[in-house]
Amino acid sequence: DVRQDAEHANAVSWAVQNGVLTESADGMLKPTEETSREEVMVYLHRYLGSPGADGKKLNEFADADAVSDYAQEAVAWAVEEELLVTQNGEIRPLDSITRAELASLLVRFYERFMRN
Repeated sequence: DVRQDAEHANAVSWAVQNGVLTESADGMLKPTEETSREEVMVYLHRYLGSPGADGKKLNEFADADAVSDYAQEAVAWAVEEELLVTQNGEIRPLDSITRAELASLLVRFYERFMRN
């Protein structure tokens, strides 16, 4: 689904080979489409080897039931690690992540998990 000469081809290939990125429900990779907030949590969660989460904090959010089944553990983990910035008591898991949200999230992720 990604041209070999695309600037992101190597990154997508690495992510697929390392289990960070998998096919969507229709069997296609869609690296050029908008990415939801929960999808980013899944990618980061997989990158770290899918650490466990108890899910208790996730249930504190009004829209916790909107988290897709496949993303439950990853979003619960992100909430527990305080990686995900929430607004008005909502996670907004299906909203597209903005560039600013992604940048601040990646800084928090780096500081918490990659710095040392």
